[in-house]
Amino acid sequence: MTKFLKYACGTLIGISCMLTIQNVNATTLAFNNGDSLTNWTTDRFAPNGFNIVNNELNLVLDSGDYQTSGFNNTQGKSLNTSGSNYLSVDMYIDSGWASLNQRIGGMWGEDVTNLGARTDYWPIIEYHGALGWGIWTTANAWIYNNAWNVNLDEFNTIAFSLINEEVKFYINSVLVYSAAGYTGATNFGSVILQGINKNAMANDTGGVNRTIRFDNLAFNSVPEPAPLALLGLGLIGLGIARRRARK
Repeated sequence: MTKFLKYACGTLIGISCMLTIQNVNATTLAFNNGDSLTNWTTDRFAPNGFNIVNNELNLVLDSGDYQTSGFNNTQGKSLNTSGSNYLSVDMYIDSGWASLNQRIGGMWGEDVTNLGARTDYWPIIEYHGALGWGIWTTANAWIYNNAWNVNLDEFNTIAFSLINEEVKFYINSVLVYSAAGYTGATNFGSVILQGINKNAMANDTGGVNRTIRFDNLAFNSVPEPAPLALLGLGLIGLGIARRRARK
């Protein structure tokens, strides 16, 4: 194989993977000061605060909002993303959380059919303190793996995509898990940014006082394999590479 063909194939593979994960056409909400949050609605129970501070989204939990119903201690807000099969957000992981036996929070997706009907599938990526990242799939149980990278005192990018009734989970641009069986699901009807107002994973006795910082929420359709390959061919030789912007 000639040097050009090797370069072309490598470029195509690299571009295809990058576009699949990062989705260059995604709508990105940068949460800049002054941006509106009026399209966000409460999911389960309203967090104590949900506002933009220093060009980031702050989700605030207050121990006074702890509920005896565990269901309502998942406190967050939802945004309509109908038609999207790609969701991504940056979440800041405080090193003070790393030793805690607690669910901190993260991103949920609501799977819907092409007619907009709920499927009751909820792909989830959350940070769970000492356990690291937790992923929730159709198995209806948390999945953990110590190999999944956590950057402490930094923003970490968590994302998932839905294609052909399969969800792929990404952490810091690395595919960490794939789960099939999302029968009938064609897109994410909404994205939910959640905080967990409980002081323990189980047998909790109260809430927490915590601010969870999010940034750069992205959502849109992931290109299907054939169009993606054609797009990659069009970029070969141009030396184009794009990274999703981060502040």
